[in-house]
Amino acid sequence: MIGRRGVVQTAFTIKEIREVSKIQNLRLFAMRDEFEASLNDSSQREMHADFSINSRACQRKTEFLKSTCTFLETEDQVKEVVYDSNSKAKSFILRYLLNPVELIGSKNHIEALKLQKMTLSGAPGS
Repeated sequence: MIGRRGVVQTAFTIKEIREVSKIQNLRLFAMRDEFEASLNDSSQREMHADFSINSRACQRKTEFLKSTCTFLETEDQVKEVVYDSNSKAKSFILRYLLNPVELIGSKNHIEALKLQKMTLSGAPGS
């Protein structure tokens, strides 16, 4: 799953991601650097109780992902997970701060996706 914004701004609820995490033979992954970069000062502020009524839910969802995901360090590790033909498990990889800019492949088959790195900026909630 590719997100243009960060972990705090994800649209799924904690209930939804908990349900996904309970799918038999499913492993949750995230890129450590993307996850950590998405927790900038504004995102941290969005998780404080005095910011909005949804702050607690954002904080719980972020903590759940932090404790549930296996963190990958490199793109090579992502490829290993994606192309692991020996594993019976399904993989769900959360990617943050990425903008899809190009579909690569033939007319009838997508072979790759070109991604542009994004950064979070602006005031909390913007």
